[in-house]
Formats: sequence, structure tokens, C-alpha cells
Amino acid sequence: MDAPQTPYSEEPAPPSLLEVWWAAAKQKPVSYGLIATCVLFWGLVNLWGRDSDSILWYLGANQGRAVRAGDYYRLLSCVFLHLGAVHLLLNMVALRALSALEPVLGSRRYLLLYFCSGLGGSLSTALLRPDVFSVGASGAIWGLMGAAFGMRIPTRHVLRARGMRLSAGWQVLALNLGISFVPGVDLTAHLGGGIVGFVLGAVAIYPDYERDFAPRRRGWADTLYTLGSALALLAFAAALALALIDGRPWRFSRPPQLRRVALGSTPLSVELPEPIDREPMPIAAGKPDGFHFGVPGRSPLAVKVALDAVTEDELSPEARAERWLSEVRAEIEREPTDPDLPRMSLELIELGGRRALRDEYRGGDRRVVRYFEHVGRYPVVVAIARFDGWRGDLWPDIEARIAASLALQ
Repeated sequence: MDAPQTPYSEEPAPPSLLEVWWAAAKQKPVSYGLIATCVLFWGLVNLWGRDSDSILWYLGANQGRAVRAGDYYRLLSCVFLHLGAVHLLLNMVALRALSALEPVLGSRRYLLLYFCSGLGGSLSTALLRPDVFSVGASGAIWGLMGAAFGMRIPTRHVLRARGMRLSAGWQVLALNLGISFVPGVDLTAHLGGGIVGFVLGAVAIYPDYERDFAPRRRGWADTLYTLGSALALLAFAAALALALIDGRPWRFSRPPQLRRVALGSTPLSVELPEPIDREPMPIAAGKPDGFHFGVPGRSPLAVKVALDAVTEDELSPEARAERWLSEVRAEIEREPTDPDLPRMSLELIELGGRRALRDEYRGGDRRVVRYFEHVGRYPVVVAIARFDGWRGDLWPDIEARIAASLALQ
């Protein structure tokens, strides 16, 4: 007699990566929400400009002088911005590791801790180093790390009863402190966020354990945590929205709108791309005086317009312009070569119906194009510098358009 056969059953298929991620996200919604937001804004940086500090300014990077001028949103928006894929990856790996605190503290206290630590790190940099350009979640992450040590003070008796060493983890803290001294890393934000997190972990945001090592509900305190976390979430959302509205970084993904700008008390005007800043800037081109537009590195380009001395003689305007261009060309050819910014070309061109001399220099992280032209009776030098912090294909031929737009008012 044959033995009864058991029905064949297939083994369940292993969960997909998306299912694993979703299951983890449901356990730690704040941590995964923060990671997703940081990744999203890194994508926007690459979509609208380039992975560089230039476009980050228009997305809400932190700087003390800008904060004092009223851009308070930068203190929070900078927490979601990162300078490069490596910077983002390192911070997100650290945040994922420290997300173990979220189930222990609860999502509300965890979000409030992250918010206060990030704000503490940003304020430290803005107050103590007002000229520093700062982005990254490091200050908030250091706050989580500081809280992990601070929480050991009010819970030390329970931890010892469970056989846990209170000194555990100091090697990781020492390693991160050493990394904070690497040039380019914002040590001030790290220490500011870490101190805030340590204090909060020691006196306010820590699990109040029962004997079975389960967190105890604290009634009115939980209500305060709920209110605080809601306000923190609103503040984060408002800061990111204000950064987008104020910076309008999507402007750099399409051809610029040119608008005419008068050059002081002179009878000349020029058309400039609408997004660039109107701030003085130093650039070695033409005469030392002139009109400067754009901030090097922060804007896609910087423009300087300088007027040369006007000569009075019996020559026609065309002959006078040709003589001046010849003199300028001879002077440029006699100039010694700059190894840091070598000249790539020197040529006479037609520009907006006028004869003009164009030279170009490339080196390091910038490219400078100069145009020498006569506008009416005025000899004018236009120098336009581009910076490698932006996409190379951004605003093609914009230099010639700016130089050709010079006109008498």
C-alpha cells in the first residue's frame, strides 16, 4: 500500500527590496522620511544646477551673514542639503545607523531631538563663523550621537542592571571627532549639534524605563513631545518651502531672462541675466574701476563693465575704434603668460554690428572672456567669468549676448 503523499507547497518568494525598505520605514518613519528628503534635494541640486556649492546657495545653504540679513530659513533648510554624493552617502549611512534610537525614544521625541540638534549646529556656525558656507545633516546626526551618550546619565541604573557598559561607543565618538578636523568639514556645527543632543538626552529626551526595560508613558510630557514634534515638522517644511520660493533654483534649468541695467551715471546700459546677484566683486580685467555684478562661485557667472578713457581727435568714430582695438591687442600680446589662467584665444570679431576684440582665458576652476568694443564714443571693456561649480552647458553663448547688449541709454 502506497504511503499518502503530502501536497506539494512552494516556498514563499523572498521579499523584494522595496518591501524590505517599506517594512523598515514603517518601524522608523522619521528616519526614513529624513533620508528620503535629503536624497530628494540632492536630486534637485543635480537637476537644476550641478552637484556644487553654487546651486546649494539658492536651495538654502547656511551662512551667518545671510541669516543676519533675514534668511532665517537657512538654519533649517541647510540640514537637508549635501555637497556631493559622498557627503550625502556618509551622512545617510550614519543616520541609518543612529535610527536605532527612534524605536527607543518614539518617533515624536526622535524628531524633536533631530530638529533641536540640527538647529543648534546651524546656529553655532552662523554665530561663530558667519562667513562660512555650510550644508549637511552632520550637526543633527551629531546631536543623535550626543543624545545616545547623554541618555546614559538618567538611565544609568537600569543600564547597569542590564549589564551594559556606560562607556561603550566612545571609540566611534572619538573617530567622528577626528574626522571633524579634516579641512572643509564644519567642526562648529558638529560640536554645536552634539552638545545640544547630549544636554537634551541627559535632561529631557530619554526613555523612562520600567523594570522590564520598557519605556514608561509620561502623560503630560508625551503631550508636550507631540506638540513639539508637530512644530518641528512644520518648521522644517516651512524652511524648505521658503528656500525654494526665495532662491527659485529652477531658474538655472532654462535660458535666462535678460534685463537692462543702467551703468551708474554713465550714458550706457547693459542686459544681464536676471538670477545673478548685484554685489561688488573683485575680478582682474580692464581697469580697476567699473561696475561689478554677480558673486564668484555663487552665481553662474560674474560680469564687470569698465570704461576706458575717451579720446578727442579728428578721426571718425570707426577709425578711432579701430585704432583703440589695435592698441589694446598689441598691449595684450605683450602681456606675460599667466600659468594659472593661460590665454586660449585673441581675435577680432563682429559683435552686435560693432567691431570688437575678444580674448579668452581658462584655468583652474574658471573661464574668463573679455570683449573690447566702442559704444558710441565710449571704449568699453566687458569681462565675464564663468565658474566650474556650474554645469558647463548652462546658458550657452551668454557672454556674447551680454557684450552685444551694451548700448547708449
